[in-house]
Amino acid sequence: YIFGGYNTSSAPFSVDSATGKVLYNGIDMSDATNGALIAEGSQNIQYEIGFNMKTDVSMNGTKLFGTGDDNIYNLMDNLYNALESGASASELSEYSNKLLDAQSRTLSNLAEIGGKTNRLKLMANRYSVDEVNFTEIKSKVEDIDVAETTVQWQTAMAVYNYALKIGSSILQASLVDYMN
Repeated sequence: YIFGGYNTSSAPFSVDSATGKVLYNGIDMSDATNGALIAEGSQNIQYEIGFNMKTDVSMNGTKLFGTGDDNIYNLMDNLYNALESGASASELSEYSNKLLDAQSRTLSNLAEIGGKTNRLKLMANRYSVDEVNFTEIKSKVEDIDVAETTVQWQTAMAVYNYALKIGSSILQASLVDYMN
């Protein structure tokens, strides 16, 4: 569930069957001054994306759908009731303005999500480039020069073989040498 704040395991929105009001994590969304609703609305999941860098990765349902009279559910319910009761054109035009405000808020939140997505993609690209750069730097520090190491190994082997050859020629002992 993507709009539930810290509640990710159960549906954040439900409708109270007795009152017909929409509930957010069990709290009535029609009361914008409710302290519990305000506390729920301040919950945002953050991930650390770098050293001392955190970013929000969630969008809270109260921010998206509104609270109190600005709640999209209440707005649509009130519009439905006004249409059913035969409301005047001026009253219906007020709902039009409120719906446009809700649409503007939704588009603003969508743009915010798009900005977060772009920042995360930029950070992912930056980290992949950094990984390549750091691997190259580590390679320059820790890895060997294959050609140089091969020459050094062959030189060491030649010196060792010559030392063995000289040692064997010096120590050529025969049975007659031991008898003297």
